[in-house]
Amino acid sequence: MVAGLAVAASAGLAPVKVNAGLLRGVNDDEAPTLVRWCLERGYEPRFIEDAA
Repeated sequence: MVAGLAVAASAGLAPVKVNAGLLRGVNDDEAPTLVRWCLERGYEPRFIEDAA
């Protein structure tokens, strides 16, 4: 998946969006790390909160 993001960016597709599902209390603490990673590469992070 990560290689596909780089290929899309190098092909000129913009914005490259990275969708991520967040589970409150499970992985929601990982959001800041993913945001930094995306922004460093010029990608647009997008989050979906799962109510499970």
